[in-house]
Amino acid sequence: MEKIYKPHKYQAEFHKSDARFRCLIAGRRGGKSIAGTIEALYQSEKMAQVKRRPVKGWIIAPTYPMLKDVNIPMIMDWLPQSSIKEWNKQDHRLTLINGSEITFRSGEDPDRLRGIGLDWLWLDEACFMHKLVWDTIYPALSDREGIAWITTSPQGYDWVYNTFYKSAKEGNPDYNAWQYRTIDNPYINPEVVEKAKNELTEVMFRQEYLASFEKLSGLVYPDFDEKDHVVDVVEGDKDDLYFVGIDVGYTNPTAVTLIRETYDHTLYVVDEYYQTQKTIPEVVEAVKKLTQGKRIEAFTIDPASKGKDQTSEVSVEQLFRENGIPVIPGNNDVRAGIDMVTQLLKKDPIIGKPRLQIVRKCTNIIREFQNYSWKKYKEGDLSNKDEKPEKAFDHALDSLRYVVMSRPDWYERVQRDQTGQIIREPGQVLNSGDDDWEDDSFTIDNSEDYEKDVL
Repeated sequence: MEKIYKPHKYQAEFHKSDARFRCLIAGRRGGKSIAGTIEALYQSEKMAQVKRRPVKGWIIAPTYPMLKDVNIPMIMDWLPQSSIKEWNKQDHRLTLINGSEITFRSGEDPDRLRGIGLDWLWLDEACFMHKLVWDTIYPALSDREGIAWITTSPQGYDWVYNTFYKSAKEGNPDYNAWQYRTIDNPYINPEVVEKAKNELTEVMFRQEYLASFEKLSGLVYPDFDEKDHVVDVVEGDKDDLYFVGIDVGYTNPTAVTLIRETYDHTLYVVDEYYQTQKTIPEVVEAVKKLTQGKRIEAFTIDPASKGKDQTSEVSVEQLFRENGIPVIPGNNDVRAGIDMVTQLLKKDPIIGKPRLQIVRKCTNIIREFQNYSWKKYKEGDLSNKDEKPEKAFDHALDSLRYVVMSRPDWYERVQRDQTGQIIREPGQVLNSGDDDWEDDSFTIDNSEDYEKDVL
């Protein structure tokens, strides 16, 4: 059955524009990627008809996993099988019946994007790529007078803002830009947006859902307050679950957090280890002492621990395992992790308190919560363009973030009979954590004035 694409207002304006460089900026799930997909298919057919020859286009995403999970499936979903001549899986190149080519590339290594003439180019989630990606690929458009469009959520006042958005707003005829909120997508449930508003900090909500360019400044966790998040005792029972987060350092501290999850799924940081200039065997012994007598569901470590230890030819991760600590690499998506920790710091209406609590004796992670800050922004200083936190007061917080990002939603717990005897041991994962990476994919079935045919 043929699929019909009927865009909403901003998508339609984006498709109609004849500007050489276009920029579609929207909040999460604003329909950016599907608009970029339809535009790629449209240009692969219509441009070939105008130029009377096959055309070449590239789709670049921040990473290969994003290409694999989002861009390639979306193109294949909207492209009729009858229009495909060949799919080269090894080279990530799609050849159409009319001879036009669509090639998928990652922006992880800009130097590998050189040396080919292009008729069109699409950068998806461009704000999550380095400006070198655009600087490297832009000359490929020159000899064919190619066009380019980007689709993205904003990420501070970065190169996308200065190169595309600002040029469009200043009236450069080669550029056009559209900026709209998640809620402006008529196919999004407003309750989803309202939930995010209650879970994120105000500045992060404006950036992620209102598509606002923000200068991230001040504390990363402004919601942290000792009176709300620091406790003297943990209200739990003997069947609570335990997790360990490990951030390895040497000159910088090695930070280990012991996290207890109670029956209502509140996370308590109940103990910590925070020391500099310690070898891996010394750290291992400290972890064993910290966790003595407790059933640990998972030891989650910085994924960079796959690198070799300074004093041996073995990886840090392997050294932990050889010494009896079965570590698993954590998810190190910093911005997503900050979002999740921020959600846990918010007061949960169901239990009447935040779902993240720190036991008072854990003074190092409390100090880090009170000092962890965004990099200071200076006009014209490109070193701050990525709007990242300062690399300070982040070691214990990183170890916490690995656990928060990597643990399943909950584990099966001990089941006991009326006498307190164990009926079934814990261990089975009931529900794994959702991957909230945006794919912007949805089905449209209501009418609009503007409709673009697909191949």
